[in-house]
Amino acid sequence: MKNKKFILLLFMPFLLLGCNPTPSNSSEQVSSVPESLRWRLDAEYYTTTAAGFERVSYADIIIPKINNKGTFITYVYSVGCSVCASFEPIFREYLETNNIKAYAVSINEVISVGGDLKKASSYAPYVSLFKAGKINTTLSPTKAEHTAHFKSVTSFGEWLTTYIIINGD
Repeated sequence: MKNKKFILLLFMPFLLLGCNPTPSNSSEQVSSVPESLRWRLDAEYYTTTAAGFERVSYADIIIPKINNKGTFITYVYSVGCSVCASFEPIFREYLETNNIKAYAVSINEVISVGGDLKKASSYAPYVSLFKAGKINTTLSPTKAEHTAHFKSVTSFGEWLTTYIIINGD
């Protein structure tokens, strides 16, 4: 009986953990999107004069863009959020360096108005990529595979260019 318990204890980790591969790191997750699935933003978002992000009204700007089947980037932030405060310069630098325009909207307005962005998340920060008026993908700090993309311009760019074609690509 003791031998059976010993053998069971010896093999218990294999039974509990199985033979699954170790979880992928974020760069493996990002590179798994086929090149053919990347898309271009609407032409107005490739710019040298208004690159960066513009704080806008969700109800007045974003909802009409969604209804008009726009392809664009939104960043949802919260005033006083430390993660938002550390991510904003990273987001802005990437956009300005690559001549891309995006929109920033307050999580408070998103929650009060509702709609697609509220369905995507109820926390900040997060970045949603809209394609033809629908959220195609979202960068979320609550997903372990996404956290690194909030910490550096290079890592954010790797995530974004997995989905979006940057001018010159």
